[in-house]
Amino acid sequence: MKLPNAPLKEVIFEIFWASPQDGDTINDGFDLALGAFAIKMEEAELSKVIRKVPANTIVPPGVLTHQFWKGEQLWPVVQIGPGTMAVNDIGRNYEWEGKGGYFELIKLSLKNINESHRTELPVSKATLRYIDQVEIDRKVNARDFLRENFKIELNASFDFPGKEEKFNITQTFRLDDGSALVLVIEEIFDKGTDKKNLSWNTIIEKKFAGVDQNVIIEWADEAHNVASRTFRELLKPGFYDSFN
Repeated sequence: MKLPNAPLKEVIFEIFWASPQDGDTINDGFDLALGAFAIKMEEAELSKVIRKVPANTIVPPGVLTHQFWKGEQLWPVVQIGPGTMAVNDIGRNYEWEGKGGYFELIKLSLKNINESHRTELPVSKATLRYIDQVEIDRKVNARDFLRENFKIELNASFDFPGKEEKFNITQTFRLDDGSALVLVIEEIFDKGTDKKNLSWNTIIEKKFAGVDQNVIIEWADEAHNVASRTFRELLKPGFYDSFN
């Protein structure tokens, strides 16, 4: 269940599939599939199509070229390109379960992208990324904030050669099913507002040997469970409770 005041900024699910012409810019019927996919997404009320690259541009596999929105900047958005598809949503909209939930959109998008191609796509990689972020006072030392609120510390036992501007912590863990869990915690600054933030990304990713959509759906659900458990375990109780 989503926390009432969750710090979630964005969630991104993405798949990649192997091209029959590896390394070539020609993908497995993408131009033909695009039209069929657009019709299916219109039925799903994501009818506003935005092209991210100019027409007649040669695009290599793995680059997202088209977006499907409910309306002008009305989230969620589904994106596709030769050899890839992504489903994005922002925190205020996000619910994993239920009618109209994020997981339902993942399943619908997988179904539509497969039905838009002549054969079911052999997925070679999938990722699920949660981006959480909280604003902190510019006068607060981000290392101190991290130590007080997270079950992790960043220590340096040498004299800094100058004033530290920001930090980045990246850790990778191998899960039992072969997936990788990647945690990225960083201090970032919003140039537009001059605000200081602490951001943490929870990324679950796995390489596959050309599996079908049912395998990906099962993996995505378990990846969500892993991300949820990691969120709870990473934060100290008082900080976690502040999002209730």
